[in-house]
Amino acid sequence: MESLKGTQQQEPLRVRAAGEQAVVESLHSLYGLTSRLTLDDVGRDPVVEASRCEAAGLWADEMRMPCRFRFEVDEFPLFAVTWMESGRVETRSATAGIAVGPGQAWVPCDPGAGYKGRLDGMEARTVSLPVDLLRTAAGFPTGDETALRLQSLTPATSSLHERWGAMVRYAGDVVRAGPVTPLVADSVARLVAVTALDVFPSNFSPLGRAGRGPGHVGHSSVQRAVAYIRDHAERPLSLTDLAQAAGVTGRALQYGFSRHLNTSPMAYLREVRLERAHTELAEATPGDGTTVAQVAARWGWANTSHFTAAYRRTHGVTASETLRKV
Repeated sequence: MESLKGTQQQEPLRVRAAGEQAVVESLHSLYGLTSRLTLDDVGRDPVVEASRCEAAGLWADEMRMPCRFRFEVDEFPLFAVTWMESGRVETRSATAGIAVGPGQAWVPCDPGAGYKGRLDGMEARTVSLPVDLLRTAAGFPTGDETALRLQSLTPATSSLHERWGAMVRYAGDVVRAGPVTPLVADSVARLVAVTALDVFPSNFSPLGRAGRGPGHVGHSSVQRAVAYIRDHAERPLSLTDLAQAAGVTGRALQYGFSRHLNTSPMAYLREVRLERAHTELAEATPGDGTTVAQVAARWGWANTSHFTAAYRRTHGVTASETLRKV
């Protein structure tokens, strides 16, 4: 596959371990945890097979454990959501107990807490991300150390389970396909974070953050963010980055963009990147190797068809038609 400027290509991390001690050590290595494991199987040792890809701090894992065993994790440091392809898991943390099977999503516990349970022949996809990424997606200012407290360890409805399943497949497919540009990696990681906040209500969700009202945001604050976006659109940018440039909080900036521009900060950033992609396509020269897929990835679109649809809505022609006019 042709290399793209500014892309990051990493081979997946693959793990296979058999036997109680090897499984414990491999899980400790993958997730930075300590755990106790008790065999509960018939004539077979526990086995774990895993494949991991990483993008912008997000881990996308595919895992297979064709065995049964009980476990106890003393402290789980990340926010991790597992989508069950097959098997069954029963867990209990300090706040809740759950039992999940195929076609369901679950979180083991609040990050930093512990949990215990029983696993029975699990095949699953897990997406893990640091709590800082969720804080940024929620619009907390830099340096805020508010701990994430989940209201539920599973989505409330079947449609939310399905929504997460679609997200975890999408994120995994993107980071595994490679090569991934920095903007694509950043966009996928932030999309996962925003979806997680919607699917798993918590104190980071808008309804769970009392006392953080947006207040009044003037046009000048919005324009500072607009200028920052236009000057740095080629970089991975978060809501927190834009809020700092504007001198307001993330939620306040969202309110200001809605009031003054009838859009959101991140939607406006996407529009600017679409403009830059259009300019790059229009200014390409014959024979320079420019392709629609390259330009889409460079400006943050992991899916070329999504890019072409957005491009046509904005410009009235397809991206390939713009390129062919060169």
